[in-house]
Amino acid sequence: EQAFMLPIGVVIPTRNSARYLPAHLAAMRPWLEAVQEVVVVDSFSTDGTFEYLQAELRHPNLRILQHPPGLYQSWNHGIGQLEAECCYISTVGDSITLEGLRHLTEVMQRLHCDVVVSRPRFIDAADRPIESLGWPVEDLLASLRVVEPVALEGAVLFFLTLLHYRNAILGSSASNLYRTRCLQERPFPTDYGTVGDGGWGLEHCPEIRLGLTPRVFSTFREHPKSYSQAEYAIDQLTTKMFARIC
Repeated sequence: EQAFMLPIGVVIPTRNSARYLPAHLAAMRPWLEAVQEVVVVDSFSTDGTFEYLQAELRHPNLRILQHPPGLYQSWNHGIGQLEAECCYISTVGDSITLEGLRHLTEVMQRLHCDVVVSRPRFIDAADRPIESLGWPVEDLLASLRVVEPVALEGAVLFFLTLLHYRNAILGSSASNLYRTRCLQERPFPTDYGTVGDGGWGLEHCPEIRLGLTPRVFSTFREHPKSYSQAEYAIDQLTTKMFARIC
């Protein structure tokens, strides 16, 4: 089993997520033993999330931490604990397959990427398929006619990010794999509200190498968030993002 271990550290950020955890842990089980380490960062949940994870989540290299509330602050804290070469952010409610993690790892290593992006399937809270949300990753795959994994960097990646500056070129981090050192050196910004991954793309597109794969092996679930949008509201966010890309 150890010989087939993926060089992946998994970060699971939680905040009052108890109602979704049984299904989320069930979705993780097919690949849990294949990853190198798991770090939970709980934002002082009050609904039993922390206690449930202590009782139910098992991994030989598991740490369950608590950190003050803050969406990307918690992500960054968990990422900072990792030692594995690659980082996967397992957001509660979203899922990925073992084959998907293997594929992302292979692409990252073969194409020497800092992040590998894929598109997910979209489902609602009741697991019913819903229409695509029209994310930039889908436009990139179609526009570039991607049939095999490719790597984008430099002027090309900057131009594509410019075209999609209002949305995260990364799509969903639950569909992606990151190089751990890249995220430790370039943490997710915390001044873009709930779109810190979008802000990360704007901040770092000139200096990273992004992999893009046409394969689909993850799901993104539309469900009520454990935080209010008002809690992370940013005044004139689109204007701010346009100013940054300029």
